[in-house]
Amino acid sequence: RLQAYALQKNISIMGESSEHIEFSRNDKYFIFNKIFNIFFKFIFFLKNFKIHLFAKKHKSIKFRKDLLIFSKKYISSKKFDNFNSFKSDFFINYKKVIVGSDVIWQIINNYPFELRFLYFLPKAYKFSYAASMGEYKIPTFILNKYIAGLNSFKNLSVREPIDNNLNQKNYFVDLDPTFLLNKAEWVKLIKKPNFIQYGENFNFYFILDTSNINKNKEYISNSDDLCKNIYAVDHDIGPSEFLYLIKNSRFILTDSY
Repeated sequence: RLQAYALQKNISIMGESSEHIEFSRNDKYFIFNKIFNIFFKFIFFLKNFKIHLFAKKHKSIKFRKDLLIFSKKYISSKKFDNFNSFKSDFFINYKKVIVGSDVIWQIINNYPFELRFLYFLPKAYKFSYAASMGEYKIPTFILNKYIAGLNSFKNLSVREPIDNNLNQKNYFVDLDPTFLLNKAEWVKLIKKPNFIQYGENFNFYFILDTSNINKNKEYISNSDDLCKNIYAVDHDIGPSEFLYLIKNSRFILTDSY
């Protein structure tokens, strides 16, 4: 959400208007993509298949509500039932599409390939910004799909260099959109979480790899620090609350940037 906000804000600063496009998850491509994800996890994570497939996501009602509130307040968006309805509307209301950012081109992704590589649009309208392949190596059986997808863009902007086996065209390596806004812009969005008191000292632990959670908690509990410890996985934290924790924590421990 913060990436989507930052990119849209920068487009506005440049004097252009934009909309964040969303699609119904009932579209057939989303259903096929879900099946593909299960197949990929089974093949490449066989030993830990149950862990990867059935791992519970921390998405409570409050968490979803916080995301919705932030999105409605700060991000201009439009939802379509399917790709064809968007394509029909595209040539009337839009002049380009920007794909990104983060791990939009990672193998395991909630969005189908048709959307991530915009197969349904002509090359002249297709752009990316600070997109990423993620941590997984692209398997041979789908390599040609990636090569065709990447080379179908008019301009490519990525977060890190692309493997030469995947791409033969020029591209830009750019900053994540969240780094394009200054501190003053982010401070405007901050909201104090209800589990933090005004003036309270705390440390913030933002650990994405859940296998490290207990190990880090054990280490921290053995320290002499009397400061309150906030673990991201233990709370419902929306985008605005996340910014508050980043800005006001005494220090941050994380396994991800």
